[in-house]
Amino acid sequence: MLSTVYQPEFLKAVPGDWNIAKKYVQKTIERIKEKQPRATLYKINEYDTPVEVYINGFDSQNNLIMEPIENLGLVRLIGSDCIVVICDSFAKNQFLISNLIIHDGLLKASLPNEVVKIQRREGSRELAPADSNLKLVLHLGAGQELETKLINIGPKGVQIDFRKTALEPVVGRMWFNSYLERGPSKSKSFTLEVKRISPGADLDRIRCGCELVDPTKENLADFKSTCAAIADSRVAGTLNTWYKKTRWI
Repeated sequence: MLSTVYQPEFLKAVPGDWNIAKKYVQKTIERIKEKQPRATLYKINEYDTPVEVYINGFDSQNNLIMEPIENLGLVRLIGSDCIVVICDSFAKNQFLISNLIIHDGLLKASLPNEVVKIQRREGSRELAPADSNLKLVLHLGAGQELETKLINIGPKGVQIDFRKTALEPVVGRMWFNSYLERGPSKSKSFTLEVKRISPGADLDRIRCGCELVDPTKENLADFKSTCAAIADSRVAGTLNTWYKKTRWI
């Protein structure tokens, strides 16, 4: 089963169009959980111990009901404030819940006051397959390259993961002559711009959300082909051979 541990975003200022008002919160969460019910819950100031949950929906009093995937370490959450992070195909969504209670093994909290919808994109992102041979290679200049782990890919962007000690990313930085690689196969090179930086799933990792800059027709075709290959193979249950459907492999 795929991991759904997504780190929360800590934003100094939230763009107005990222905020979803309370009157739309319940419908928004219901719509997301119909397609992707798994979410990650973090107790405030304890971000290294996430709890994965299923969003079950709302009870008759409009309380949010969540089912923990593992019933471990839940007592510390009672009465606390927590951040819930849930991702759909277009965005990372997060919201604050307060005074959490546990009832019959389920987690219950009042309807959140708002949802923040982060990382809106032009197209959906596909979670990268668990393929150790698949890399996104950054060209750092002076003949140096860095192999990064591809987390997800969309028609015009990616999220990558690498060791903190390998590189110190900065929002706005451009990486020229980057390329996708699997074994001996390489895509056409492209330019990425760092748009967002967040912690990785492990403490020594970091993640960067990047967008294509001035992509060529071949770049767009490679990215579209890769997204379609992953999506089609996931639906067909043949994810271990996803690469056979791409144009550049």
